[in-house]
Amino acid sequence: MTGSAPPVLMPGEIIGKYELLSLLSNHNASEVWLCGNRSDGFLHVLKRFPLEHPRIPTYRQIYLKLQRMDCPSLNLPECCLENSAFGFCILTPFYPNGTLKRLLKNGALPLAQTVHLLKCILKALAALHAAKIIHRDVKPGNIYLSDAGDAKLGDFSIAKIPEMPEKKKNFIGSIAYASPEQALDALSVGTDSDLFSLGSVIYEAATGKARYSGRDFSDVFNQVVADRTGSLFDELIQFIPDSLASLLCNMMAYDRHERIADAAQLLADLEKLHLPESPIRQND
Repeated sequence: MTGSAPPVLMPGEIIGKYELLSLLSNHNASEVWLCGNRSDGFLHVLKRFPLEHPRIPTYRQIYLKLQRMDCPSLNLPECCLENSAFGFCILTPFYPNGTLKRLLKNGALPLAQTVHLLKCILKALAALHAAKIIHRDVKPGNIYLSDAGDAKLGDFSIAKIPEMPEKKKNFIGSIAYASPEQALDALSVGTDSDLFSLGSVIYEAATGKARYSGRDFSDVFNQVVADRTGSLFDELIQFIPDSLASLLCNMMAYDRHERIADAAQLLADLEKLHLPESPIRQND
């Protein structure tokens, strides 16, 4: 748990039909809680923001969009609760298997699982982009793993939508997975930027190491904005077939105009490769 400010909520508190069980994190003006549904006993994750948080109007708009979606590859909010007592709360399903970030601590995934991961998140991004939502934070920590071995993209806290224009700001996102254009200007992101980030995730899943790493933010930032990905193909073919390496090189092209910016098109291209595929398992 990180952050110095004490949480506003407390274990045992009741919010709607949910009881707070334990605090998972407390930082960046948000609290994340494990909670139980008092009606059916199922576990959920509650993320709470203060009502004065500047992105609350955007969160409301994003939730309305997500409410209309039906995509198994997204970790969609089940409901939002809001009042002056506890603030603005988003509830999502709890996945006991955790996130891809935790799984990758054990090393690279087998090829078939890497392919399944890529297909799942391409489907998620195709659905988001069709709804004009740019996720802006595709990374292993935001990809949840189901009991069935599927991957689900979640956490829309910094998503960008056209209905809510933003003022120029400093970097927003996760620098180790950000595209060069996102690193330089968080407002310039598009569908191609999300796909670049997904390429970085798949690079890590395939190789067992992050594409960019360093001592601090500045070190990683400099790598992201300077890299022209000239050695990327040679790095990848040590771990995956040439055909998949070529697809990832397109997703991670430094010049965004060279990338395919359509997740559905990339998914169709991936299907044509006829690569092995299997569910993502914790102990394989």
